Amino acid sequence: MKYKHYVSFLLLLASLLIGCTSHRIEKNTQGLKIFLKQENIVKLEFVSSINQFVPLTLKKNDNAEWIVKIPGKKTPFRYFYIRDGNFFLPDCKLKEKDDFGSENCIYDPEK
Repeated sequence: MKYKHYVSFLLLLASLLIGCTSHRIEKNTQGLKIFLKQENIVKLEFVSSINQFVPLTLKKNDNAEWIVKIPGKKTPFRYFYIRDGNFFLPDCKLKEKDDFGSENCIYDPEK
């Protein structure tokens, strides 16, 4: 009986994790590559203080990850996403409240 509950729990956990968002930022000599793995969306935009919060459209790669490249960025910035027209904030290490009652992620290359 315990075995059935254990298997059921693992199946539930696996199904929840499959739908989870995977977000990362990679640094290289040219700048930053920002990745977000999201399924079942049509359009994803990256909005940040880098360019005064003008949305940048992400492109989807062969691994079903959405990617945007930011050339030369080596200083902290604030960001969020617009997912199919709606505000979206991924899991991120650093966050702050904004002036509109929401939150922004903070990218700090030193942390």
